[in-house]
Amino acid sequence: LNNSIMIKNPYPNPFNPTINIDFDLIQDTQLNIAIYNLNGQEIDILLDEYIYKGNHKVSWTAKNQSSGVYFMKIKLDNEQPIVKKIILIK
Repeated sequence: LNNSIMIKNPYPNPFNPTINIDFDLIQDTQLNIAIYNLNGQEIDILLDEYIYKGNHKVSWTAKNQSSGVYFMKIKLDNEQPIVKKIILIK
């Protein structure tokens, strides 16, 4: 359970080639959002910085990736990571 962030489901999902994620931070925090493939390999970092509280939006364009299942992992300071499954269909 993350008390510092409220995340909407990534959209559109399935996507081609861009997916968006909206989130609302309750407090300022260090935030990392990365994309992983099914093998658990990190393939892209969308965000890795100190973010101020409020509403935010991040997008990932997967034009160089193949169709399939990916995972978006959201990590905040001192909290359990949140993982969202996303599907790229080309």
